[in-house]
Amino acid sequence: MTDKTVELHCPAKLNMALSVGAANIAHGAMHPIASWMVALNFADKLTLSVANCDQSAFHIRFDEPWPGGQVDWPLERDLAYRAHQLVSNHVHRPLAVNLSITKSIPTGTGLGGGSSNAAGTLVGLNQLFNLNLKQSMLLALAGRLGCDVMFQTAALLGQPSAIVTGFGNELASIPTTTCYILILIFPPLHCPTPKIYQIFDDLTSRTKQSDEYAVRQLARQYPDNPKALFNDLSESAFTFAPSLRRVQQNLQDQMDRPIHLTGSGSTLFTMADDHVEAVDLSQKITQMTGLKTVITETMVEASMAKQPGF
Repeated sequence: MTDKTVELHCPAKLNMALSVGAANIAHGAMHPIASWMVALNFADKLTLSVANCDQSAFHIRFDEPWPGGQVDWPLERDLAYRAHQLVSNHVHRPLAVNLSITKSIPTGTGLGGGSSNAAGTLVGLNQLFNLNLKQSMLLALAGRLGCDVMFQTAALLGQPSAIVTGFGNELASIPTTTCYILILIFPPLHCPTPKIYQIFDDLTSRTKQSDEYAVRQLARQYPDNPKALFNDLSESAFTFAPSLRRVQQNLQDQMDRPIHLTGSGSTLFTMADDHVEAVDLSQKITQMTGLKTVITETMVEASMAKQPGF
């Protein structure tokens, strides 16, 4: 028995660029992607400790009063729970834990909160039980839970910026010491990822390919041209939720600056040059729309090393 506790901040992810290809029938109708993903310091908090009995206990709650911000899904569907089961099965022994998640990242918003919790569970269990699983194995396990889990596991292991390609299963870290400041904007709606991809299929040529070259070029050249950020799922999300399109267009017109969508939505974001401008923009957005905003930053390698338990 040990009194050791592992605490991790599980960062949200942002798609700075996302190129999506047509569904590949030979690979189960999965979509090839090329995306520049970054981890943010906007995060959920995960705490793990060894249980005093053979039974694991899971406690998940929201810290913020988000619209629909309640845990309304079965535990068996939770990605952190599934990550725990996956590691236990891999090491062929029960890993009885008390697992607590305090969520700041709203669900269904394209920020990968659930995936980040799963990544934190993989990394945290490895630390708590001294499993000595190598990074390659942690990433392999993460890949079985989803491409966002794989990236966010890499982020927790000190690689918070990467080009993700293939079917989300290929990851190339981008060394970065540059911290970008941005404002997240939260319309009160969820964009279910499967539905957004279904609409994408209806709107897109069956021969469309993901454009890894364009994504890599953008990652190399940013922030020289902030308008160059793009997301191939934007039109699908706006088709699913016309109110999301109206918010994006109104903000873009009134503030005369690019407003982007991350992932399959519904979170919008815009970049700021510094914290003073970020505060000013955040206040203006809330005054104009009444929507909740969060000022955050992209993480760099050094900031990941400051994680509790690292």
